[in-house]
Amino acid sequence: MRLSAIISKRFSDELSSLVGKKVRVTLSSGARFEGVVAALNPSDYSLWLAEARELDGEFYERVFISGKSIEYL
Repeated sequence: MRLSAIISKRFSDELSSLVGKKVRVTLSSGARFEGVVAALNPSDYSLWLAEARELDGEFYERVFISGKSIEYL
């Protein structure tokens, strides 16, 4: 197996391990969310957060976050 394939697999495995865990996400817009990763798309790093809240207090049942808008996870 090529090194690039190994690295890609490890990255994907690490990202997949976040499903079901509580995370904080900072967006490039400056918005910050906390919630449980319900699903993710490894091809573009988009996330569905369940039981999410903006750190300013707004609560959402589900939030879709585009991978290209994620600055920090």
